[in-house]
Amino acid sequence: MEGLVVALLVSIVALVVVVVWLGVQLREHEQEHNVTLAQLQEAHQHNAELLAQVDESSQQRHELISRLEGHQRERDVMSANLGEQERQVLDLRAQVTHLKSRSAQVENQLSEYRTANRDFDAQNADLKRELAHISRINMELAKQAVPLRIHTVFMDGMSKGGKTTLMERLTNPTATPQDLDSIQSTMAQYRTSPVPLCWGEENGVRVLHAVDFVDIAGGSPEQIGNMIDRHHKENKGRAVALMIWDVCVGIAKNAEYISEVRLRATYERDVAREVVSSIVVFFNKVDKLPDMPPQGPEADPAMLELRQHVDLLLQKSFNPRRDSWYVFGSARSGAGVHECLGAIVCGLELDHLFTGSTEVYGSSDR
Repeated sequence: MEGLVVALLVSIVALVVVVVWLGVQLREHEQEHNVTLAQLQEAHQHNAELLAQVDESSQQRHELISRLEGHQRERDVMSANLGEQERQVLDLRAQVTHLKSRSAQVENQLSEYRTANRDFDAQNADLKRELAHISRINMELAKQAVPLRIHTVFMDGMSKGGKTTLMERLTNPTATPQDLDSIQSTMAQYRTSPVPLCWGEENGVRVLHAVDFVDIAGGSPEQIGNMIDRHHKENKGRAVALMIWDVCVGIAKNAEYISEVRLRATYERDVAREVVSSIVVFFNKVDKLPDMPPQGPEADPAMLELRQHVDLLLQKSFNPRRDSWYVFGSARSGAGVHECLGAIVCGLELDHLFTGSTEVYGSSDR
């Protein structure tokens, strides 16, 4: 019995020992569990920190990508600007090349102008000597008291038709293109100084015939009539009407100044009929027309038709018919100017005093 009790006690003691051991083990497991739980919490916190770092890194990555894209756009803009600057540089180089070429042309023109200026100075010196010679002749004539018979040419026609240029050509045969370019037309009436023509004889007395030119400057019939009356009262020589017809502007434009009504109102008055006995028509600027002669067998049909038109116009305007001459030429180039002067001489009835020919195309239709 005692042995059973002892065995029971031993069992109880062993059970207590086991329980104690289990308690110890349980506490150890709880401690380990707590440690593991703390480690898990620490790991979870670390993971959270890592996730935060990952999020921050992702944001930084997006920012870097955005910056890279911005840099790429800036690079594209800079590339475009660089291309534009290269084009501008090419344009500037082309402009510099053009300016160099233009500068060379200007230098050549300047050299030509200098040469022309020297030629002009030489011509000017010749003209001055010629004028001095004429002045000496005039002084000698004044001393000799030679009678001077001054005739007049009334220059009529549209404005800018070439009256002033033709007047310069007729009064200054040595005029250069530079002289003609420097001429400025004016709307005021203008009279030149008398230009000597030839010697003649009246009642056994030697007489110097001269002519002055009056640019009527598109004046009204009344203004022209007053000038003709003044010419008549001054008891001058004969008079001729020189009508300048601009072939480049057509009949209608010229007809504003050279029409039947205006011709009658101007030249059919009693005094004008007595003073102005002849008409010279100068068809100006033929050098600007197609390369066809205005007269002769191969004449431009348009010029022949124009001459017939003006001839019929003069027939209708004057009764009785005035003596008339027709000259085709160019005041600018000088073509036909000599023939025009010959027609004026014929109209003034001085052609018998010249040994040379004064024949012109369409010489007087009487």
